[in-house]
Amino acid sequence: MKLLGIILIVGGLIALFYGGFSYWGQSQEFLGIHVQQREFLVVPPIVGALAVIVGVLLLLQGRNVA
Repeated sequence: MKLLGIILIVGGLIALFYGGFSYWGQSQEFLGIHVQQREFLVVPPIVGALAVIVGVLLLLQGRNVA
């Protein structure tokens, strides 16, 4: 659960600061040349904030409060 919490926090912060994620799309062939387009996935800020909150809660889940 700790690893998942860290992944959610990092992903949520990236979504908040950059507004989304970019990745390389599918390769297409055009006149014998392979062309890849860069795609951008827009993530709403509320989704990034919720990912950070859930990640923090997962990290704090295993701690004992005295």
